[in-house]
Amino acid sequence: MKPFKALGLLFIVVGLIGLFLLREASPVIRLLAASLGMIWMIKLAALCWQVADGAKMKSRLGAFLFLFAWPGISVEGFTERREIPVNTGARFLEAWLSFLAGVALLLGVSMIWRGSSTAINYVALFSVLLMIHLGLMQVIADSLRLLGFSPVNLFDRPFLASSLRDFWSVRWNRAFVDMNKIFLLGPLRHRLPPALLVFSIFAVSGALHELGISYADGASWGFPLAYFLIQGVGMQLEKLRAFPRPLVWAWLLLPAPLLFTPCFTNLFLGGLGALIADQASTLSTATFFKVGLIGGGFAHLLVLCASVQVPGKLGWREEFQKLSSLNRKVFWTYGAYILSIIIFMAIASFLLSRQSYQGMTAPTVLWLVFIAVFWWARVLTDFFYMKHEDWPQGPLFT
Repeated sequence: MKPFKALGLLFIVVGLIGLFLLREASPVIRLLAASLGMIWMIKLAALCWQVADGAKMKSRLGAFLFLFAWPGISVEGFTERREIPVNTGARFLEAWLSFLAGVALLLGVSMIWRGSSTAINYVALFSVLLMIHLGLMQVIADSLRLLGFSPVNLFDRPFLASSLRDFWSVRWNRAFVDMNKIFLLGPLRHRLPPALLVFSIFAVSGALHELGISYADGASWGFPLAYFLIQGVGMQLEKLRAFPRPLVWAWLLLPAPLLFTPCFTNLFLGGLGALIADQASTLSTATFFKVGLIGGGFAHLLVLCASVQVPGKLGWREEFQKLSSLNRKVFWTYGAYILSIIIFMAIASFLLSRQSYQGMTAPTVLWLVFIAVFWWARVLTDFFYMKHEDWPQGPLFT
């Protein structure tokens, strides 16, 4: 065995020893050790194996981002920095909406929290999947593309999966897919029958989820492994006859309680929801208003920062000349109006922030009326006054 591959296996052994030493720690510490610590050790091991197989990290920034900013396993896309065509605005927006929907759902569930409830715990689980798996992971990937790297999407719109193979091999958690390619498919492809190789892959995935779930909650042993073996059976049955999509999702979801057992969801998701509910109950309306106002201002700042790239990307100098004389005047008037509104809102927010936080009626009514007038003016101008046929056309932007 190559020295780098031996070093990689050593990282995995060190990770397992660490889990053994932490076996008496609190459930939260065990969860973090298994889900973050052990996965990072596997990541280091995979890096060693890929370097041993010829991968060359030509970019120090790429190596740093791969190790500390990217949850994936494969170094592909991080070996060197290069100019990458970026047209991911739709996916980036989709990811942010998923993240915000998950946050809103989790907060909403927490507000109506009434003790331990398996149904509510599964709703909380779904909100976490929206936030992290379908939201944050895509945001990180698109942000790295802006820096000149090209990571694969770890969760590539899994709701569009047409088969179990499509779900597990292409769309869901590419980190596990890449890990299996490195440690199992490469060494064992020509040594094991295909069916046995598939079950080996799902068994390893089940074992890792045993660490992340059963080791963490101190119970549930064997259930996550059973879930993944069931998925292996489904993959083999699909080779005999293709599953219709409803059956695909039934096969994925009906055994899901084996993976996310009531013990695990009550301990962690139930605890998370109760914590949020307790914290939320101590916050005043003024605090929520303050957070919303600051968040809205920060979001507008991000939009302004992003808008700097738009004129150049659209070919401003050439495209603007194609507008009719009327639309040019409307453009400048409309732009000046929006800019003046933003400046006015910033000044007013600063001057009236204390009164707004205290829930006084006058500034609150002012905000509502002002925002209503602003957005109605924008909608009316965009849809009923602008001539869209000669408006510049361009790609989506992040």
